[in-house]
Amino acid sequence: MRQKNHLQLYLSRYAEAETETIANLFCSSQQYDHCLVIPALNENPCFIERILNQQESNLLLVVVINQPDSMTLMSPENQHLWDYITDKTPPKTAKLVQKECDILVINRFHQPLPAKQGVGLARKIGCDVACALHHRGQLKSHWVHNTDADAQLPSNYWFDLSNNGDASALIYPFQHQIKDKTDISHATQMYEQSLNYYVDGLRFANSPYAFHTLGSCIAISIIHYAKARGFPKRAGGEDFYLLNKLAKLGNIENKSDSIVKIEARHSDRAPFGTGATVSKILKNGNTELLTYHPQIFYELNSVIKVLNRLNTPTSHKQWLKLVPETSQQVLIDLGISKLVQHLKSHTHTDIQYTTAAHHWFDAFRTLKYVHKMEAFYPKCRLKEAQKVLYGWDPGNKESGQ
Repeated sequence: MRQKNHLQLYLSRYAEAETETIANLFCSSQQYDHCLVIPALNENPCFIERILNQQESNLLLVVVINQPDSMTLMSPENQHLWDYITDKTPPKTAKLVQKECDILVINRFHQPLPAKQGVGLARKIGCDVACALHHRGQLKSHWVHNTDADAQLPSNYWFDLSNNGDASALIYPFQHQIKDKTDISHATQMYEQSLNYYVDGLRFANSPYAFHTLGSCIAISIIHYAKARGFPKRAGGEDFYLLNKLAKLGNIENKSDSIVKIEARHSDRAPFGTGATVSKILKNGNTELLTYHPQIFYELNSVIKVLNRLNTPTSHKQWLKLVPETSQQVLIDLGISKLVQHLKSHTHTDIQYTTAAHHWFDAFRTLKYVHKMEAFYPKCRLKEAQKVLYGWDPGNKESGQ
């Protein structure tokens, strides 16, 4: 009952305005096993057929066709996608279409999204509708799945979800499809290796935030989604910031199989992320990618060990002596003294100390730490960084290859 109240509160206070109206398109007898949300901007309709040919029939596919208000003209690709799904139904807020599985297509290109809210708002609208349907008992699963139009889901994507009941989110493994030796394929392969390297570095450091943050590869517990107040309305990084919140509410489970395959392409749909980074690599001549120096993760390991020991009411200066000098000023800049004061005032047990410390040194502050440490350890070639990191931790070697 308490969990239901969390969801009801979210829907009444924080869900997007059109959620209730769109949810009313469904008859009370319509029920779905699963829901998959895809934001679509200037996408080719072929991804629709790929999903219809692959997925089970009792699936609700939610496609949020969107464009930012910074675009002066309406996208012809968006109109074509709407026409393709709806058989050229005149534009409206949303339409429920019955095909191999039901498709709910939401129109946010005639009423464009604020440019700064972009894909984050598009994902939020789709997930909010899924939450409303779950609250009504029309979506059986307590997971809402997210992916992108350039992703191909595995045949076993929907299996064994019942075993993850305590998790706040599931992270599916991914692999970019490298079909040839083009510049785009090479740049994408380098970027994928850099993503794996960063997560492996966090894992080596024993960070509780060692997981990938790709919107195309996540499933979210609806109750935890409601507690986190939904996707942040951001034009990029919405997946990172939501998962950062969810990690403080429950476990982030890394699934070991069910690999999501992602098309290798460059894109300007978001200011950063896969497409934007691949475009940047290509612009720079497709030279070898630079990445974070492995020594940063070695020192991060020391910092996390200290955070696990912040259970004695003393000054932050005594704790700083336990980490390398290069990390001391960075931690001061990040506000370690305020954390210590908070621990003294608000925590009383070892578990409370450790939890509060890691909620403070979360995924965002960890990334800020890594960036500040670049002043001491500048970026180096990806291949050289991999050799060092995977030499320290051979168990992670496969991730970087």
